Amino acid sequence: MNKLYVFDMDGTLVDSMPIWKEEGIVTLKEAGVSNYLEVIENFNHMTAFEVAGFVAAHHESPESGAKIIAAWRAKMLTRYLTDIPLKSGVKEYLEKLYKNGDRIVLASGTPKRLSTQVLTRLGIRSYFSELYDEEVLNLPKKDPQFFAQIAKLEGYKPSDVTLLDDAIYAIKAAKEVGYHTIGVYDVISDCYKQELSEVAERYIMSFKELI
Repeated sequence: MNKLYVFDMDGTLVDSMPIWKEEGIVTLKEAGVSNYLEVIENFNHMTAFEVAGFVAAHHESPESGAKIIAAWRAKMLTRYLTDIPLKSGVKEYLEKLYKNGDRIVLASGTPKRLSTQVLTRLGIRSYFSELYDEEVLNLPKKDPQFFAQIAKLEGYKPSDVTLLDDAIYAIKAAKEVGYHTIGVYDVISDCYKQELSEVAERYIMSFKELI
């Protein structure tokens, strides 16, 4: 039986996390968020829902946390449509899975409307049968039910599903429901490299290792 492969996008398929950080600093400073550095230090291990809540709870701007996150995402959309690159070996690995007949889906904290555009620009949208995000499933990626729902909707047993992700919280959540897991190196989460390599069944520095 063919398998289901679930991919994260930011920090896994595309080299976007440094740009999220760069644009986040600009956005938060423009919005008058005095503790913007604290937000930036925490965002790489928080879900999109948590980042919005954190900003809403801690900023001193009259703008809501949701508006600030929307402005941040708007800046990112421009970058997604212009200069955010694929990570090395990604397209070749997706092609390998596709030719094998495996099913490929996306599971991202980034809204589907944004991920659709970046994957299309980079020429890999056609490999993905479905794009899931926290808004589509109405669950944060830290919740194991996020991944349980994907397996159920796709008609696969969790034991026939593999997640590839750069975030420890996602790997842990997926493992809890029975997924196989592959941790992916990203420069922004370099400090969690050792922990991620211990939690995931396999850890890769580059997709070239899987081709």
